Amino acid sequence: MVALTAALGQKGFIIEYYNGTEFNTKVTTKYSPDVNFYWDFNSEIENLNSEYFSIKCFGKIVAPETGKYKIGFIVDDGVRLWINDKKIIDAWNLNNKVFYTTNYYFEKDKIYDIRIDYFNGMREGKLEFKWKKPSSNSIEIIKNDNLLDITANKREIKPIKLDSIVPIKNITVITKQTKPILNKPISDTIAKYIPKNILFKQSTSEMIGKSEEELALLASFLKRFPLLNVSIEGHTDTNGDARLNQKLSEDRALAVLLQLCKLGIDKNRLTAKGFGGTKPINDANSQNRRVEFIIN
Repeated sequence: MVALTAALGQKGFIIEYYNGTEFNTKVTTKYSPDVNFYWDFNSEIENLNSEYFSIKCFGKIVAPETGKYKIGFIVDDGVRLWINDKKIIDAWNLNNKVFYTTNYYFEKDKIYDIRIDYFNGMREGKLEFKWKKPSSNSIEIIKNDNLLDITANKREIKPIKLDSIVPIKNITVITKQTKPILNKPISDTIAKYIPKNILFKQSTSEMIGKSEEELALLASFLKRFPLLNVSIEGHTDTNGDARLNQKLSEDRALAVLLQLCKLGIDKNRLTAKGFGGTKPINDANSQNRRVEFIIN
């Protein structure tokens, strides 16, 4: 059973902090009045990694009105949610500030046990737990006005057997981002990841900005998860001759592949292909000069 005494008499959540993305080594337990966190390359928790860490949150919600609520997270990276021991959201992926929501029917004044799992992979992390009440037009952080002292209910919050729960499938993803899978629990898992800072000088395969730093972080991640394979997709802007753009996109994908090999990633885990300017993502040409990763 989770140790609850730290929150005696306080409304909010018990937060357990772990090093490692799968709750590998417990660091400490803290209290928080809500789940509204942003980790910016450093941790205020002593002995907690600034990257590659995970947390478990336990709390009790009391619904202020009866009806269908929209409930979910803005998250970077992975999150899972249980309400009364039923898994409601399962987004155990690398996400870049993605908004996941689902609908859940709450009854007024009824108490609901909450468990949230979260992990942060590379770089900064974010986790906001929100809902939209039936009578409201806005989505808001679930604050302590709608939470109980988590020792107030006789029902204990118990550890959950992950393999015994079937997730509800009516999850809505509100995002233009794409997301990769952290590891391979399913053999045919495939997902797309657009890195933040791998950009190219116009008309060349020369990377600019923080591209090398970003690839170093990606290489570190791939070393931690050796079952992952990566297809690198190169893209150009829409200007110029389509044939030249096709060749340029192939060169960009190959440049990234070679850099990852230099950083110690086995070339047998990597493939490269180009798409020219056929798949723009926005009107900013500099953002279309990019690579994407298909991780499986």
